[in-house]
Amino acid sequence: MLTQKHLSSAAEGEHNGCPFAVMGMELALSEPEIAGLYAAALDEARQIMAEVLERSGLNHEDAERLSSLELTIFEGKLLLFRISGDAAHLETMEREMIQVYEQWEAQHAH
Repeated sequence: MLTQKHLSSAAEGEHNGCPFAVMGMELALSEPEIAGLYAAALDEARQIMAEVLERSGLNHEDAERLSSLELTIFEGKLLLFRISGDAAHLETMEREMIQVYEQWEAQHAH
């Protein structure tokens, strides 16, 4: 899983969180054009998540909405890890993303 890659990289001191969100936030006011590239990269990550969710059986609209929530968890956990250095944020990321998916699926089952 992706989370395991983050955990092993963090343990080796090679992973410090997500550069897209951090750099995008820092450049948003001073270099909006460059920040836009970071925003586009994050949206591309969300689109990949949406495609995976659609392949899992969600309709397009639900996959788009859920992928936004999943990206929020993913990026939020990476930012919290970067700020605190506490790998617990990475350890809970996958579980929380799965829980949100399962809750969504239960609430929207037909």
